[in-house]
Amino acid sequence: MPKISEKTLCADTFVKTLVHEFSKIHELRHFAGNVKISLQDCLSACFAIFSLKWPSLLRYEHERKAPKTLENLKNLYYIKNPPSDTYL
Repeated sequence: MPKISEKTLCADTFVKTLVHEFSKIHELRHFAGNVKISLQDCLSACFAIFSLKWPSLLRYEHERKAPKTLENLKNLYYIKNPPSDTYL
């Protein structure tokens, strides 16, 4: 992971760095040719669930469908296609 200086120590930079590191992980799922949701989106969604402190995947599933939450997941966590709770 790259060294973080005081100038870049903010939430947005942290999330961008994390998403960039997620993108470096190679896709090893056996159905990789038919993947609709990238591994990067799955890992970013897991981080979003953790950082937003949703108490359960069920809460995430309900919140994920709300337009404002969907917009926040895309803009704040750079998730292109948020996975469902069962996909996670």
